[in-house]
Amino acid sequence: LTFDKSFTVSVTDVYENTAPTDIILSSSTVQENSSSGTVVGNLSATDPEGNANSFSLISGTGSNLFEINASNQLVVKSGATLDYETLSQPTVTIRTTDSGGLSFNKTLTISVTDVKEVEPLPTDFDAQSYLDNNPDLKAVFGNDLEAAKKHYSDYGQSEGRIYLSVKLALPTDFD
Repeated sequence: LTFDKSFTVSVTDVYENTAPTDIILSSSTVQENSSSGTVVGNLSATDPEGNANSFSLISGTGSNLFEINASNQLVVKSGATLDYETLSQPTVTIRTTDSGGLSFNKTLTISVTDVKEVEPLPTDFDAQSYLDNNPDLKAVFGNDLEAAKKHYSDYGQSEGRIYLSVKLALPTDFD
């Protein structure tokens, strides 16, 4: 004996959370010597379900230089010193966690840009002698001593220009 019957089966889609798939930093460049709180860039995450995501900095060569603020921005950490000559490409590993507790990590490289360091003038710097010993500068600056100081700081020192007037005390009696 056999029996046939038609019936309808309903399938209900069950929500399945999937982990975020990417972390985006809107900008990854910051000047050396930037003050604490300086924004490097805004963090956002790609999440298949569009869940809200939180961010945390978990490691990297720059983990002591940066932090994430309440606005999900990567910022210069309080007390940190960004120095191009010491570390020009620090890395940070960021973790994003969605509202379902799933996470994704990504290591980002931050570019620290070099800023020309202004070195103090030598204590024996004489702006008038600098102009007198460099006629090309005297032709441009005249006797503008402030312009002479700025030129030496910006260019003259690296060019090896003379900035002192050497006065020799020669004997006048040759007996």
